[in-house]
Amino acid sequence: MFTRMFWQADIVCHKLHNDPMYAGKEINLLGISQGGLIARTVVETCPDLNINLLYTFGGPHQGVSVYEKCNHWYCPFVNHVLGYLAEFLIVQDWGAPPDYYRPWWNLDRFYSHSIFLPEINNELETKDAGYKARLAAVKKFGLWMWEQDRVVVPRQSEWFGAWDDRRNDIPMKEQKMYKEDWIGTKTLYEAGRMFFYSGPGEHMFLTETMIYDYLRPLLTGDTPMDSQY
Repeated sequence: MFTRMFWQADIVCHKLHNDPMYAGKEINLLGISQGGLIARTVVETCPDLNINLLYTFGGPHQGVSVYEKCNHWYCPFVNHVLGYLAEFLIVQDWGAPPDYYRPWWNLDRFYSHSIFLPEINNELETKDAGYKARLAAVKKFGLWMWEQDRVVVPRQSEWFGAWDDRRNDIPMKEQKMYKEDWIGTKTLYEAGRMFFYSGPGEHMFLTETMIYDYLRPLLTGDTPMDSQY
């Protein structure tokens, strides 16, 4: 929580390359909430990994744009202040959440000041071909979205959806990032290697059904549940 996203991914990468349990082997990466975004960052930035499955439960792949659990009259003002502060480098150095705070009302400043999310999503003018190549090499990529999530907002971020500057929902396939395949999601999707699932529950709500019916087949090589997107 109090370590920047790239630094956490570097720690995981070092362990995967140096721990004999993982080094040189085919591995599966699973992340919940912020951990899902860290897992994808590991895949994109850590070279020479052999990833069978990347699976994220509630991963904020397109960031968090508002703190919806705040229900008081002053909450819109607080959200705007937080969105502004999150773009200061000293705040981003403080911990992980500012790294993926995406203020929909101030996207120009977000793209010019945020040091993590626009980079890892290859949204900057200079693209990193390695990010795309490594993610596209994953054999299977599963994404779970909680239908009553009030922590990751918009919850469609868990499926690579995002808000535009008018707070309209923009699904993954309608975004330039997908159409031009900046990180390999189009390659994965068209090859049938992306699996989108959703179900009832708030953030971090896990059930046996989610594990055994949706995650397990992707791990074991059995026939997976049909993708919902």
